[in-house]
Amino acid sequence: MVDVDLENGGVGFAEMLVSRLAHELVGAVGGINNGLELLSEEASGGAPSAELLAHIEAGARIAADRLAFYRVAYGAAGKDITSISDLRALALDFGAARGRGRLDWPLAPIAPSLQPGEGKLLLLMIELAFDALPRGGTVYVDAEEDVLAVEAIGEKQDPRAAAVMSDALSDAISSASEPEATAHSVHAVLTRQIARRCGRRLGLSTTQKGDIRIEAVSG
Repeated sequence: MVDVDLENGGVGFAEMLVSRLAHELVGAVGGINNGLELLSEEASGGAPSAELLAHIEAGARIAADRLAFYRVAYGAAGKDITSISDLRALALDFGAARGRGRLDWPLAPIAPSLQPGEGKLLLLMIELAFDALPRGGTVYVDAEEDVLAVEAIGEKQDPRAAAVMSDALSDAISSASEPEATAHSVHAVLTRQIARRCGRRLGLSTTQKGDIRIEAVSG
């Protein structure tokens, strides 16, 4: 699914990708581990508190939601998932698991027909949009057959919470030349390659309101 030459840097690409996913998951799993350690300490003194159990349950749910999203967005399992409702459910849970920002994905009366691979592409675009909202905001999804669009909308009441895309991600998404993958941009490079495989061009722009828009256009 991805244009990676294992003899010329592909191994490094895979290593960076795995490192990124591990980094995204370690916090949620670490929270579960901390909760279990506290549970062990409390067990000697009687029944554990409801608050502690809720903490462990929340950590497990966050880890599960992120894994479900990554399985489709990065794995072979997502190649043929084209159902808008299934993709939307994964993205909603992923947005909630991030803890900052929310997903706004209104369902159209007639769902667009996605081709194999475009579901993965759309989920990766959503992840990139969340990356542009370090202080929170809204990720808005508009999926049509000709244009898959995702917008990162900062919190307007807080000027510090404007949508911001790092230079590494911006270059990986919209550079005229083939971008070089780094630890910070490897998922954007992957998104661009998948877009190309789907016959789409990936682009990045800023709206009149100052929000960031990522598009994957057919042709």
